[in-house]
Amino acid sequence: MVTSLHNIEDNLLNSDDLIREKVTEMGDEDYVALSDRLIQQGVDNTLIMLVTKKIQKGKTVSQIADECEITEAEVERYMKQINNASIN
Repeated sequence: MVTSLHNIEDNLLNSDDLIREKVTEMGDEDYVALSDRLIQQGVDNTLIMLVTKKIQKGKTVSQIADECEITEAEVERYMKQINNASIN
């Protein structure tokens, strides 16, 4: 999954001149921080999607945590984000 996210990042940089220009101006540390943040957002979005599907299937927090290989606390955090998004 991380490789796919790096591919998406590369595609963004190659397809948008303004993004490429701004990234070129960044120092290495800023670029790494941005890259890490983009990867984490991709992971979070993927897990939110997976957790949502598993909730819809009636899975328990424990089952979701086991199947997604994350902690129950992380599942509950994603569930809160899902609930907040559905309220707004």
